[in-house]
Amino acid sequence: MDKLIEQQNLLCDNDIDTPEQLAEYNQSCKDEIVELTEARSRLRNMLKTAERKGDTDKITEYKNDISILSARLKKLRRDIVICDRIEAQKPVIDERMDKCREKFEQNEMTRKKQQRILKLRHRINRFQVLQFYIFTISLAQCLQLPYSGK
Repeated sequence: MDKLIEQQNLLCDNDIDTPEQLAEYNQSCKDEIVELTEARSRLRNMLKTAERKGDTDKITEYKNDISILSARLKKLRRDIVICDRIEAQKPVIDERMDKCREKFEQNEMTRKKQQRILKLRHRINRFQVLQFYIFTISLAQCLQLPYSGK
């Protein structure tokens, strides 16, 4: 259940509505990971230089920047995993959607058939009433009774 909530949050937070948008977001995460990894690598090199020089201000600044980049990388990697999971479930979701559509169409056809049956019953009832009136008029004429029409 937590995985489904993660997937929903990812899709909603990033306004992803189509598989194409999901693939685009996934690729942008991968591109950003490459950029941030390179930036973190440069910062680590700068940190080593600052450690050799003994510059404590630069050391804390670089460590802080590295930790921020690492946190962002962690989130991006997690988003990629979630995107991959969503893409892997796409065939199952498509199959379920097809079944739902088929069931809806069957229910719609059944509903239309029921409406036709009701209309037909209504016509039959009207025809039976008409037949009854014709029968009573014919009977009244045969018996030479006055027909009241009620």
